Amino acid sequence: MKPVLVLTAVPQEARPVEAFLHNRERFQVSGLSLVRGLLGKNVVWVLTSGAGVSNTAARLAVVLATVRPDWVLQVGCGGMYPGSGLAMGDLALATEELDLHTGLESASVYPFPLPFSLLENTPLRPGRYLAEKNLLQKAMDLFQEKIPRPPVCGPFVTVSTVTTKKKTAFAIARETSGILENMEGAAAFHTAALYGVPILALRSVSNPVGSRKQGDWDLETAFIRGGEGARILLEAGLKG
Repeated sequence: MKPVLVLTAVPQEARPVEAFLHNRERFQVSGLSLVRGLLGKNVVWVLTSGAGVSNTAARLAVVLATVRPDWVLQVGCGGMYPGSGLAMGDLALATEELDLHTGLESASVYPFPLPFSLLENTPLRPGRYLAEKNLLQKAMDLFQEKIPRPPVCGPFVTVSTVTTKKKTAFAIARETSGILENMEGAAAFHTAALYGVPILALRSVSNPVGSRKQGDWDLETAFIRGGEGARILLEAGLKG
């Protein structure tokens, strides 16, 4: 049975997941530190890549080539866009990841697509990565059975610069229909596609996009809620 790889950006996102694994051990995989444990009969690896697209793409590629998981569950926190229907602490599932910072400069916040593909044999706009449809549907069905407020589904937007202005937040939401902002998703989806591994992104809302006020942020709750959501998926033994 192939393992599942849980991908997080920072240790605070990984710890709630590692806490519910049994027989936890830390391993060095091609020079990278990973945690391996069991949840029921399922083997789960946890990789903390570091924040941002560069860390995510580089370290995930190394691990996918070595561990060869059945599928990848990306878990973390993110900011909610205006009009997303999300509230603080809510869970969200990505229907797709949009890379906001790869393309040709345009008059809007969303760049024009590059005139060449970033992935072979894909008809999609460069920088747009769809979630694996069957895996996403299985996850949604499971959440609807298990929790009273299931995740909101919609596009996630990957940025390298956190949005700190409300005007920009509204513009991104309007032009992309994005529901949640993050800093790693498109890199993870791109790398998983290169290796032919299904991937699902689950995040919990830590803040409204466009605000840097300390009182508008709650990272601790988001870390906990992300871990709780991950446990539901991993305990069910979903297959990629």
